[in-house]
Amino acid sequence: MASDVTTLFCEDGREWAEYLADCFRQQAAPRTLSIRHELLDQLELPLSQDRATAFASAKVVLLIVSPEFLDTLDRRGAELFALGRLLEADRGLAMLCGVEAQELGPALRTAFPAFGSWPLLEARNQDRDFVLSVVETTRSMLDRVEEAQRRAAARSASAGQPQFRLCPRKVHQGNNKVFVMLNQPVQQDQNIQLSLENSGLKEVQVKWKNPYVLQFVVPDCFLQVSKVINVHLRCDAALLGVRQLKCESQLSQLHALLQTVSSPYEMLCLTLGLATLHEVDVALAQNFRRNLPAQRFHLLGPLHQAAERKRKNVAPCHYESPGSSRPVPVCNPSYGMTRVPPETPEVVAEEQEAEYLSMMPFVEPPRTDSK
Repeated sequence: MASDVTTLFCEDGREWAEYLADCFRQQAAPRTLSIRHELLDQLELPLSQDRATAFASAKVVLLIVSPEFLDTLDRRGAELFALGRLLEADRGLAMLCGVEAQELGPALRTAFPAFGSWPLLEARNQDRDFVLSVVETTRSMLDRVEEAQRRAAARSASAGQPQFRLCPRKVHQGNNKVFVMLNQPVQQDQNIQLSLENSGLKEVQVKWKNPYVLQFVVPDCFLQVSKVINVHLRCDAALLGVRQLKCESQLSQLHALLQTVSSPYEMLCLTLGLATLHEVDVALAQNFRRNLPAQRFHLLGPLHQAAERKRKNVAPCHYESPGSSRPVPVCNPSYGMTRVPPETPEVVAEEQEAEYLSMMPFVEPPRTDSK
């Protein structure tokens, strides 16, 4: 979580850090400030990604410069340069504690390049006015940074630019988790609302991962048909923007896969690991006989397709199955055919198969007398 105030100090400045933290909280009441303490001499360098993000996102950074602080800079000044680059010029504040301004050597400005533009306050014992000046300066900087963030968010919202990104931007069944990558941090106690828009708005539960990342799951009802939906995100009733998310069904994925091959039977060759279409024909015939359908199961579509595709092994299986006599005299134009199955092999010049199919008994299909 991004802190409001991050205090960086060494062990001899701990008492001041804790005392000022209490003063900040009392001054900000009833608002709750997030205050983070970091010991410079115990800081692990190079910084981890989480630590670097915490320093970069802090609204105000207070340095308590003490004798031990300067000693640490002399020993680790080069290592601390990466940390100093994260601290911006308009978000830093330095307090001298037990040292004079003339004691500040080049190591301090080398480690913290923006130090020269920060307000510099010198601590005095039992000086209430000094404490008030530190608190007021910190509060003024905090208000200025928050106002700048609000203006930036308002400009982006007015320009129609969403304040977040979606990853991934395409989901399907079995992979329906989506991460929301935010431009500005949000706190866990803020009211975050996420809605999916298709024919209407449906609010879904959001999981807070860290100040910059949220997570939600797309319900299965949005994955039945391939479509593009809109994702609406609000924080404390303020709209952060709308992003599009593509939802794909499993059938659309199968269709896209079949579109990549010139023939479905070539796809079957690859799937079954067979070399020729004849081997696919034999394998389909064996599988059909193994799973022979029950009676009164009319195979109109598969029968016509097998006849059209010249499947010498599969087509006879359909004729030999129970109830196969009914679709024999029926034309099926859905496959581009204007003839019945016994006539189809003649069209594709397979006389042997045509002769076999023509031997099947012709049965007049049932008709319903119109009243």
